Amino acid sequence: MNKPIGKAAIILALFAAALAGTAWSATIDVTTRGVRNDGVGCQSEALRKLVREAAPETVLLFPKGVYHLDREVLVTGKTNLVFRGMPGATVELMFDPVAAPWQNACGIVARNCAGIIVEGLRFTTDIPPNCAGRVTAKDEQARTFDVALENEFPCTGKEHFWGIDTCDDEGMPDYVIETYEKIVESEEDDGKGGKRKTFTGTRYEKIGDHLIRVQMPRHWNLSRLRIGHRILFRYIIYGRSVLDFVGCDDTVVRNVRVDRCASMGVTVGPPSRNFTLDGFDMLLPEGSAALYVANADGVHLYGLSGKLEMRNCHFKGLGDDALNIHCGAGEVKRFDPATGEIVCINRNRERKESKLGRTWAKAGDELIVYDGLTMLTKGRAKLTAYDPDTGVGRVAPGAPAIAVGDNLANAAHFPSVHVANCSFENSRARGILLQSHNMLVEECFFRGHALPGIIIAADYRYWNEAGPTVNTEVRNCRFEKCGMNGSPANLGAVQVKTSHDHVLTPHPAGVHRDVRIIHNQFDGCGNSGVFVQSTDGVKILDNRFTHGSARRYDVKDDANLYDIRLFNCTNVLLRGNSTDKAADRLLLETNEHLQLTR
Repeated sequence: MNKPIGKAAIILALFAAALAGTAWSATIDVTTRGVRNDGVGCQSEALRKLVREAAPETVLLFPKGVYHLDREVLVTGKTNLVFRGMPGATVELMFDPVAAPWQNACGIVARNCAGIIVEGLRFTTDIPPNCAGRVTAKDEQARTFDVALENEFPCTGKEHFWGIDTCDDEGMPDYVIETYEKIVESEEDDGKGGKRKTFTGTRYEKIGDHLIRVQMPRHWNLSRLRIGHRILFRYIIYGRSVLDFVGCDDTVVRNVRVDRCASMGVTVGPPSRNFTLDGFDMLLPEGSAALYVANADGVHLYGLSGKLEMRNCHFKGLGDDALNIHCGAGEVKRFDPATGEIVCINRNRERKESKLGRTWAKAGDELIVYDGLTMLTKGRAKLTAYDPDTGVGRVAPGAPAIAVGDNLANAAHFPSVHVANCSFENSRARGILLQSHNMLVEECFFRGHALPGIIIAADYRYWNEAGPTVNTEVRNCRFEKCGMNGSPANLGAVQVKTSHDHVLTPHPAGVHRDVRIIHNQFDGCGNSGVFVQSTDGVKILDNRFTHGSARRYDVKDDANLYDIRLFNCTNVLLRGNSTDKAADRLLLETNEHLQLTR
């Protein structure tokens, strides 16, 4: 005879049945679902299947081992999905220094997701994405030099070199040689009766065991290249990212390490909102002779809304910026004030007209309008309609006096930024490039950057990135050996400017607003410690400058001898700053007028 079932037992039974029928809050050991962790074979398809089947709140657990990927793990339309590595879990991405760059593997590619978490994993490549060695001989008349490559790197003579960089003995890129090659694509026999594509950048030949002879491209001065000089070759520069997020909200990457990266570590594109990096490290493998972890940027955000939180992250050895945050710059091609119709375009690097990206803006967004000559903010124009295919839109009544040639930025893509307790070392470009509003960088360490440790600048001439900053503070940071490559773009270890390049256009004060540089230490930097241009509202307080102007780009220009340089700034407060130079070398203020012509 069956016993009666109590109410509590019924509730428990129903709850157990519900759990059995759903993957809600499930933790799945991926190795129990057909994913191998012995480094053998591509695991992409097995992981893609798990991702497709995963319900919200699922944790994909990666036990210790090597997970090899020949192509990316694609994540589309998922909510609260966690990729969690246990200690010793490594994701190994396929890289081929002979094949086409687009054949190399990304890691995780997420599209239109929310709440994605990647944690506890190490990412690397199966073959190094660059190689390094030392110069053993040179022939200035023949314009060649020989390099002994370290044994850990392949040396068949068929690897494509897309760029050359030299470094000093501490691993800082020193620009004795620094090239971006024009790549020539051709075909050759594949030895199997067919053809394969080849890519030629830097011209070189193999002349011995791990010994190559390089034909120096362009007209570089080889007299500065010394025997024993450290040198590296990037097999590619721009290619596949390790982690790529587009249209993703509330993403978290924490306790993740990258020690080999073909292009960029993390990329984030619009429309994405809120991104957190906590304990994200890009550091060279222990014992490796490599000089770059990544061939391009560490973290590149090109259209984020909400907030970027970056803490306890460490970068050393980057082929470009460790952190680059910006949004796309548009330009007004045509505007009809009577109807509100506006036509928005992009300019490519050759300044030729091109289309803006499809996610640059949408109806309902506000465009910040910057005067095309002064770069001053004119105001905001709300889009009531916008066609991403044509760049044609309509703005609501009350828009500012928009003129052809004015620059535009989507106000939604200016996230607040907080960077804390991070270190940035040995970048070929900047430590961090910041182009947003409401930014705070604190308790960070910068060392060994060829260009500034921090640059805050828009770019409307080459990269077409927006825009000027409002309300930014750098405090309690240390800068050593920053801005060292001898370029006129190096005006300060912390640099607030109206362009990325070496051009110093006398834009008026007010392009940037409310910049504060407080209680930082600057030691052994190449030119000035702080350079601020065209800013209304500057506070430079309680900073310490020692051993400055260590490698001036122009020894005939005394302006580089000042620790603080202000150019076209107003409403300035300076207090408590100290220098080991003569007191009159602490500050240089310059004001020039912009001659307006349209």
